[in-house]
Amino acid sequence: MKITVLFFGITKDIAQTDKLELNAADFPNLGVLRAHLLHSYPALGSLKSLAWAHNQTYTHDFLAQLVPNDEVALLPPVSGG
Repeated sequence: MKITVLFFGITKDIAQTDKLELNAADFPNLGVLRAHLLHSYPALGSLKSLAWAHNQTYTHDFLAQLVPNDEVALLPPVSGG
């Protein structure tokens, strides 16, 4: 079973994709997934602000368990006028 990672804005440019599907068994919690993504895409670590959403809810709980069919989104800050 898979988890889906969605990239938006500059994170999409960094990852060079808008979506990854990863094996849920490899990522027991959001912190493990976060570490994997920061290792795979080091430029993500240079972003001054990056919001994380787990199943369409903003979160700072990197101990949150991930289960098959979960969705995680990386949301950089946006500006507008």
